[in-house]
Amino acid sequence: MRPPPATHSPGHRERAPARAAPDRLARIAALLSLLIAAAPAHAALVELTFSGQVTQILGTPHGQWGTIGLGDPFVVRCVIDSEAEDQVPGSATGLYFYESVSISVGPYTVSAGTGVFNNIIVDPPGSPPFWMSEYLLRYYDPDGEWQGLIYLMGPGALQDDSLPIDLDLSAFTALKRMALSFDESNSTIRAVPTAYTFRFLPAPGALALLAVTALFPRRRRRRRT
Repeated sequence: MRPPPATHSPGHRERAPARAAPDRLARIAALLSLLIAAAPAHAALVELTFSGQVTQILGTPHGQWGTIGLGDPFVVRCVIDSEAEDQVPGSATGLYFYESVSISVGPYTVSAGTGVFNNIIVDPPGSPPFWMSEYLLRYYDPDGEWQGLIYLMGPGALQDDSLPIDLDLSAFTALKRMALSFDESNSTIRAVPTAYTFRFLPAPGALALLAVTALFPRRRRRRRT
C-alpha cells in the first residue's frame, strides 16, 4: 500500500516563517557590517553652534534680508572633523578646514560646504603687543554672493593653536562678533554671539543600522499552551 501523504500541523506552519525572519535580519546585519567596514575611517564629526541676536544692520540688505530687524536670532552651525589636521603645522597659528556651515538670520538660512576660504583660524597669544588670543570662523559662498565670519578676541582665551571643541565663549572678553555680508547690496548684518554649544554627530553607518533594525522589530514568542 502507498503510504499516506505527509501532513503538517498548524503549529508547524506558524513557526516556519519565524525561523526565516532571524536569518533575513542576520544577512542584512552582515551586509551593513561590510559597508561600515569599507567606509573611510575618520574621527567623529562635531557640530559647533554659535547663537546670538542681531545688534547692527549696516546698509540696506536686499531681497528677503531687508525684513531682518534688530533682535532677530542669528545662529551659525559648523560641522567639522574633531581631529581635523592643522593646514599650517609648525607655525604659531592653526588653520582648519570644516565640512559645512549654515548661517540662519531670522527665518532665512544660507549654507556652504568645503572651500579654501571656509576655515577656522586659531591664533593663541604671542609676545607683546600681540598678546590677544583670536578665533575666526570664516564662511564664504562659492558663488560670491555672501560672506562673513565669527570673530572672538580675548587675553589668554586660547592656550595653543589646536582646534578648540569645548570653547569657552566667556573667555573672549575683548570682542565677540558674528557677521553676514551681501555683495549685491553692499550691506552687513551683525550680531553678538552669546551662547556656544557642541555635539558629536552619529556615524553614517550607525544611522543605517538603526534604521534597518527599526524596520524589523523583534517578534514576541508565543507561549505554548
